[in-house]
Amino acid sequence: MGFAKSLLLNIILFFLGKVRRVIDTLSEIAFGWYYEGKHEELPPIKDSCLLEPAHVLAAKIRCRQISSTEVVKAYINRIRQVQPIVNAIVDERFSEAIQEAQEIDKFLKETTITDNELAEEKPFLGIPVTIKEAIAVK
Repeated sequence: MGFAKSLLLNIILFFLGKVRRVIDTLSEIAFGWYYEGKHEELPPIKDSCLLEPAHVLAAKIRCRQISSTEVVKAYINRIRQVQPIVNAIVDERFSEAIQEAQEIDKFLKETTITDNELAEEKPFLGIPVTIKEAIAVK
């Protein structure tokens, strides 16, 4: 009895897998036809700091090779470029982000904390972040 149930279950799962592949293929064809020609290219990235990994940017900010304000403004400019195409930003707080970046730059100029201590305590200090609207944030 156990073997028969197991065999039947495997056969059903096999056929359900095949049905899903057919549905996936048909939906790709249908949506491909529907969206054909509606693809809009994103403008090329002009600011090289946008291509840097976050940990590299954070290290450059800590070492004062680049300011947090510069990084935040570069990201804001990129968001403004692509927002009409991707429609990803629900609520922007650009002016507050620039203010916070300026405060971080001021803190870095005045602090006596070493770069290593900053890397340990605040590894991504000065790095901008966007949050998907799935949680409550300020």
